[in-house]
Amino acid sequence: MYAAGMLAAMAAGFVLYLDLNSGQAPSSQLSGVQATVITNPRSLEPFTLHDHKGEPFTLSSLQGKWTFLNFGYTYCPDVCPTTLATLARLNAGLEKKGVEAPYQFVFVSIDPERDTRERLADYVPYFSPGFIGVRGEDGDLKKITGQLGVLYIRVEDKENAGGEYLMDHTASVMLIDPQGRFRAVFSAPHKASAMLNDFRVIASDDTR
Repeated sequence: MYAAGMLAAMAAGFVLYLDLNSGQAPSSQLSGVQATVITNPRSLEPFTLHDHKGEPFTLSSLQGKWTFLNFGYTYCPDVCPTTLATLARLNAGLEKKGVEAPYQFVFVSIDPERDTRERLADYVPYFSPGFIGVRGEDGDLKKITGQLGVLYIRVEDKENAGGEYLMDHTASVMLIDPQGRFRAVFSAPHKASAMLNDFRVIASDDTR
């Protein structure tokens, strides 16, 4: 019950964040689009994290291509692997359709205590070889989550005496445009075919 309540609060808080800080447009403004498209996309501020190969992952890493950005953790029992599997299907669909717009998929861990670089290197590419795992300490992580309205909180597992815990977190997938701006939000539950259609429409309409 607690976890469900926290997730509901996070969802409500995320919607409020979009309303107050970004200005959201109904998806009907782009024909057939289900995603929430940001009418006034804002450039992200600088941040520094590291990818699963140990290389710096900064704002410049988001520039020059579209980025499907989602947040989670490798010990997640359900939402995270389900989302990554959906993104893998989306990636396969984009490749099959021969979409020319450059894009990448990035998974950012919100559990720096357990998600080491080595663990991300084993976990993230399992879903698709080109996927990028990213991590950083909590202070560095908040420099990007705060800009996107991504919320997360540690929840102790009272049924496990071994000190295990879960992480409740925003489950949406963010779309960052090639200029490094927050462009759209794909809310859960995710469907690869719908995301593929939305992305093609958004990318082709990218005149802002």
